[in-house]
Amino acid sequence: MEVPGSSSTISEEQPRKQEGLSDTRTDSVKQSLISSEEWLQLHGLKSNKLTLKQILSQIGFPHCEDYVMSLGRLVASRYADGLFPRIYTTEDGRVYNLTAKSELISQYMEHLTQAMESYKQRMDWLTSNSRQIFGVILEQCITIVLDFGGMLEEELSLCRDALTMVLQEQVAHIAKFNVIWVSQEPVKWQENAVPVTAPSIAAAISWVEKLPFELASSHTSRLEALLEAGKDEVELGSEKMYFSSGGRWRKLAAYWPRSRGWWPRLPRPAWPQQTMETNKKTVHAKYCSRFVHAPWKDGSLVHVCITKEKYTWFSERVHAVLAQIQRRIKWLQDGSQGLFGKVPSDCVYILIDTSHSMTGKLDLVKNKVIQLVQEQLKHKKKFNFVQFDAQASAWQEKLVEINEDNLKGAQAWIRDIKIGSSTNTLSALQIAFADEETQVIYLLTDGRPDQSPEMVMDQVKVFQKIPIYTISFCYNDEIANGFLKDLASLTGGEFHSYNFGCKDPYTPEAVQVRAS
Repeated sequence: MEVPGSSSTISEEQPRKQEGLSDTRTDSVKQSLISSEEWLQLHGLKSNKLTLKQILSQIGFPHCEDYVMSLGRLVASRYADGLFPRIYTTEDGRVYNLTAKSELISQYMEHLTQAMESYKQRMDWLTSNSRQIFGVILEQCITIVLDFGGMLEEELSLCRDALTMVLQEQVAHIAKFNVIWVSQEPVKWQENAVPVTAPSIAAAISWVEKLPFELASSHTSRLEALLEAGKDEVELGSEKMYFSSGGRWRKLAAYWPRSRGWWPRLPRPAWPQQTMETNKKTVHAKYCSRFVHAPWKDGSLVHVCITKEKYTWFSERVHAVLAQIQRRIKWLQDGSQGLFGKVPSDCVYILIDTSHSMTGKLDLVKNKVIQLVQEQLKHKKKFNFVQFDAQASAWQEKLVEINEDNLKGAQAWIRDIKIGSSTNTLSALQIAFADEETQVIYLLTDGRPDQSPEMVMDQVKVFQKIPIYTISFCYNDEIANGFLKDLASLTGGEFHSYNFGCKDPYTPEAVQVRAS
């Protein structure tokens, strides 16, 4: 089908019809046509050192509080009462003493006011003109597919105006583009995407203005137009924009990226379900019932029409991936992974409860730890072990290199540990915290600590960047397990529980719960 004004080449002499299309791209426009994430990196509070934490570091100093090993408790600095105004932050829970003069605080107030104005301008810009309809076009090569089927003739001019606006405001500042009109046969403005120039934008606008009004197109026409858009391989990261109107035309009906998510993995042809909103209800395209429906992760539907061969290919791929996942799950449930998970770091402390309540369980715990050493820790860099009852004692003074001699020595030490009295969990944790190289801690215990859980948690907060993985051997003590879960959650570790009453087909019998 021929459309007046369509051409495979563009004359460099073709005049521009629209005002406002400048010969050069200004820096301000280039800076605006970026994602909000990039914009925040350039103009956000953090990049301008205007977050609350950054400001407080300039107008005051934190109220010092640190753990003193010799005293075994937190010690806070003291200042003359009322000497400094104080502010309590919810961001990190710290207390700051304010020392800045009012002039400096006024300066920060002015900077914050300017920042808020900048945010407001950005929001106004995002919700105006073509951005209100199409969002911000970030890709450098796009194809716009126009579907005017199902619209009223008097609405055609509104759609043309919207397309003219996005071509002038956004497409004019990318690298390449093309336009395809959905008709009985797809009509392409250009055979392939062409470089963006002032004449090419003007020519595309002229071509869109000359598109005739046509009754509703069929579903096959829409599909063929989308497939034509997919044939243009000039840019690996190109995008397809599908713009449709019907009933009351609104926004972009579908945004079809070639290089994201699962779209490329659906056997062609696959396309999103088209919906049209009227003032009273949402109307689905009439052809929907003829094709297989596949629910999408965003709640929408896509339609799939595939051959038997492509279905077989896709089914084989899915089964292969599922088999790989099942092998991974079985590996995670076998051996030491079943109880400890996969050890994430290279410098590891293992804390073993040898209190009286571990009677009858300690031999099991020894075997689990030795299994961990043989299967996982031997591939790490450094390790150390601590046994604790009323007192805590370490195998080595600090973390040691993992080699054949140390692997044998550690296993011999583990086999030789004996049952003691009470449960001094805090002392064992302090030994691990005192080693500057500690990266992760595994705490194996069956009960509550001698100290109050609140006291232990307060001390751990000072070192909460070191993840603690807690392994419970007393699954029916809700208070003890609650403490261990909180301890893991606070530090970014995990809580695992060994269930003595569970007969699992995998060994060891273990129940793992991620505390997050």
